[in-house]
Amino acid sequence: MKKILAPTDFSTNSWKSISYAADMAKRTGAELIVLNAYTLPYSNQTVLLSMKEILKESAESGLQQILKKMNDELDLSGIQVTTKAVHGDLLVTIDLMCDSENIDLVVMGTKGATGLKAALLGSNTANIIRNIDRPVIAVPENYQRSDYKHATVCADFSTDLETRVDFYVLNEICKVHSADIRVLHVIDPYEDKMVDAKPKEVNFDQFFPGLNVTMHSNYHDDVQEGIKEFLADNPTNLLVMIRRNYNFIESLFHRSLTRHLAMHTEIPLMVLHEGKRS
Repeated sequence: MKKILAPTDFSTNSWKSISYAADMAKRTGAELIVLNAYTLPYSNQTVLLSMKEILKESAESGLQQILKKMNDELDLSGIQVTTKAVHGDLLVTIDLMCDSENIDLVVMGTKGATGLKAALLGSNTANIIRNIDRPVIAVPENYQRSDYKHATVCADFSTDLETRVDFYVLNEICKVHSADIRVLHVIDPYEDKMVDAKPKEVNFDQFFPGLNVTMHSNYHDDVQEGIKEFLADNPTNLLVMIRRNYNFIESLFHRSLTRHLAMHTEIPLMVLHEGKRS
């Protein structure tokens, strides 16, 4: 992993995700790019030109303060940190930067239980998850750093989805932490094709060489409840979902899952994408 992008709006929440990204960069040897994208309000051309300069100066000043705070509070030894203030829509800016800078991972923040729903279904994080083809990690506002021991990957073994997902970044993260991989399949006990959806059909060892990979099935007629039950019995440091399309994310993060995950909002969420990058 070579480059991590951490967008910031200078909020307390985004500082938590920057701290997380900095630790990830230090462990993996990746460059960390801290981005602030700013946009202009609608007005006449003269006012816009003046406002653009003001916003640019404000963004650059904010990034310098962030950089100072990083140096004061984080161990940045061995990390290359770059700051960028860019005029433009956040999604468009991140999309362009992912391509121009060849970003491997985007790290952003969320706000607790109710914020998680908003972040994944209607805000900037939602747009980025739906439209950016890079892995995204959403870091909860109240995340407390802990030893990185386990990552839980939620997957549907009834399809060949797993053979079309790029696990490179997740593998790099777990490798530097020597973390175990738990692959979870929540199976509906009333599903007619349940027998055809067993996890042994997919060999995940090939995606995580040298790491301890275990397969788990949890029988529940509600995916959200099934994930909740598994996490309650098997604490994890990273919850990993695979994004097929917006409907898939929406089905996982409707009000039921948001409510049930309230007790687990300290867990960073990683979203991988179906379809490998060329």
